[in-house]
Amino acid sequence: MACGCEHSSFETCSQCEFEPFVRNHFFTGKLMGAADFIAESTYHSEKMRHHNVRLHGSGVTCGLKVHQHPSADCQKRYVVVEPGSALDCCGHEVLVPEEEIVDVAQHATVREKTNDGGLHTLQVVACYRECPTEDVPVLYDDCGCDDTQCAANRILESYAFDVLVDPPLTDGLGGGPALGAFITSNLHGAVGWMQAGAAGKVAIVDPGDPTLPTDAGKRVFVLDVAHRSLITVDLPATARAIAMSQDGAKFFVVVDPFALTTVCQVLVFATTDGAAVPPVTAGAVRKVPATTAASLLSAATTNDTSRALVVFDRTSGKVHPWTADATAGIKNSAATAVPFVSGSSFAAAADGKFLFTVDSAAKVQVLDTATSSVGVLGGLPQSAKPSALAAFSLGTTAMLAIASGDEKLIYIIDRAAGQSKAAVSAAHTPIYLGVPAETDPWLTVYEEDVGHAYVQSIALGPIAAGNSAVVGAARAAGDGPLNIVIVHADGQASTVDPARFADSDCSDLVCKQADGCPGCDLPDCVVLATIANYQTGMSLLDMPVADTDVANAIARLDHRAGRRMLASTATLQAWLECLQLKGGISGPKGEPGTPGKDGADGAPGKDGADGADGADGADGADGADGADGADGKDGVDGADGKDACDPDLTEICAINWEHDGVFVVNGPQKGELMVAFSGEIVPPADTQKLRHVFIVETNHEEVIDRERELRVECWCQLVGEYRLVGLKEPCVFETETQGAPINAIAFRPSPQFLEGREYRVRVHGDLVQDINKKAIDANHLPPWGPTPNDPTGDCIEGGTFFSWFMAK
Repeated sequence: MACGCEHSSFETCSQCEFEPFVRNHFFTGKLMGAADFIAESTYHSEKMRHHNVRLHGSGVTCGLKVHQHPSADCQKRYVVVEPGSALDCCGHEVLVPEEEIVDVAQHATVREKTNDGGLHTLQVVACYRECPTEDVPVLYDDCGCDDTQCAANRILESYAFDVLVDPPLTDGLGGGPALGAFITSNLHGAVGWMQAGAAGKVAIVDPGDPTLPTDAGKRVFVLDVAHRSLITVDLPATARAIAMSQDGAKFFVVVDPFALTTVCQVLVFATTDGAAVPPVTAGAVRKVPATTAASLLSAATTNDTSRALVVFDRTSGKVHPWTADATAGIKNSAATAVPFVSGSSFAAAADGKFLFTVDSAAKVQVLDTATSSVGVLGGLPQSAKPSALAAFSLGTTAMLAIASGDEKLIYIIDRAAGQSKAAVSAAHTPIYLGVPAETDPWLTVYEEDVGHAYVQSIALGPIAAGNSAVVGAARAAGDGPLNIVIVHADGQASTVDPARFADSDCSDLVCKQADGCPGCDLPDCVVLATIANYQTGMSLLDMPVADTDVANAIARLDHRAGRRMLASTATLQAWLECLQLKGGISGPKGEPGTPGKDGADGAPGKDGADGADGADGADGADGADGADGADGKDGVDGADGKDACDPDLTEICAINWEHDGVFVVNGPQKGELMVAFSGEIVPPADTQKLRHVFIVETNHEEVIDRERELRVECWCQLVGEYRLVGLKEPCVFETETQGAPINAIAFRPSPQFLEGREYRVRVHGDLVQDINKKAIDANHLPPWGPTPNDPTGDCIEGGTFFSWFMAK
């Protein structure tokens, strides 16, 4: 149980620093008092605390999962914390020996700060506490003035639970997939909102290092926060603007003039691996006409193939559109420039029909790309001072979000009607706006105030229903001009420290320990769970999140956001063994190495085998006909021959993944592969023997000759569980029925499929027998179904079914 001591909100331990260690010196005849025994106890506890902090760090070591209360009547107030252990960043061990119930809704700070009708972020934390216990009489008091004095006989090392309201953003690496990011820098101009690309990867221009200002903006980082993966793309010149393609497969970077050109250029890269995408014509240069290194540029992408990329010259007020190309991303040259107006901000509608900017008179100008006409946006009050724009849609209604920095307001405008739908107050000065592409969109606002950054999110869904927007509280997002803020689903955000991208090898992390010892964010608190988008009276339920949660008054308990896991040595060993067995995430392809020197001539080889017989010579002249011989007797009739094709063989008639396509790990298949047969099969006595029949593999690369950089690709079989399946209706997976004849087999890997990896499947038909004691007809032939109307096979027993897919 948590101790019953009284503690003020956010009470922390007195000191996390260390003094020189002092231990007792024992000798015969030494007189010892309370101070000596206290010194002895303190010595050992401080040594252990020092060991924990300096050699292990802080975080949850095991357990301490927070989940919903089992009673529906209590779910609006309480959560349950499971037993577990943690280390706080002062090195104290937090041990929760049994399940505890935490009152979240009635916590004093929660009641005080969440009764404003807005959305708030809560964090349930565990804190180390020392509680005096077992009071006993003091037989001798130093002051000698009170013979009734009592003192604690023991100190209970215990814990308490606390709830933080709207804490600063936490580290986003290892969290949920990114939907976009804000990048700020005072060293280059490629800043603002960046939409995420394929598989949650976001491309951001290096914010830069103040000690190396000339190198700022010359790299792009393709960051996958969910998988802690980073690809660095070096640029030949400083980036001026960056934009992600609408399908997320490529990103475009506008850079300063280089390589003897006098105008800015557009470079195209693949999001998956950061590889440069060559132009349609080899050697061509994608020039931005009439621009210089002094031009102020912005970039955006649309779904209109005639405006796949739009580069806006904010200085001249001209728009340069590029037509889409399926392979190269865009054509070599921009189409004819379209006159707009000089502006300080830029946004494009996703359909490419309208472009927006803020002119020098603080008016939002709209360019109709179909007619090239320019007009002022309606719906804004005269007091508005637009500073940032974001175009999006609410259902079928085209909308525009406009930040008015001086007013600290966000206007939501129905663009076609020219009407204001909402004016939302921001806690600080809004700088950038971002709307991730979601079915139920959120507007995320990047704000600043006296050198401090904040992030605030606005749920836009209620506006579509004619209601007021639901606004989240602002959360601190860092200090200074260099920041990276990652935006996740449901208006959530996290930070990534730009210093992590410094030019250094991972081995340098050990050397960096000499730079200083770690400090404390929350001195005696360990985050157990984050509760996002909370309002007073909401039910506190387990994941996953649903789009209707806010409307249904539900807040979810997230164990990834904000929670730092501290791996034990056993876990680290298992992690390394897993990487050794399965390989990690493949890195980008390296540059070709220098060709090696010619090797020495080898020894003469053995004589080769005799060659094949030569072609037959030309026929000789026909000889004279001989005399006819006597007719021979009729021979005995031979036995009837066996038909070469057996049309009644059992075949593979369905699979639950798309051949050469995508398998959604968290889709309706629930991570399990299944193969169905057109008839009943004879099941093996041991289902695990199906691993010889139904083989699922993935690949990794190995270097077998480092000198020549010779690599091979190895495919290894996955370990998992097999099971036999009966389908009431053959070939229809949805009719799985207990007790039905066995006509399908299934496999589930352990652990689950990894997103982004390729897998292939083999089924050996020779080893599967149907009830007629014949091998199934398994050959996987075009058009590569299989379906009930187009099963596998070529009328011959046996053969191998072969397929592959990409996990997502």
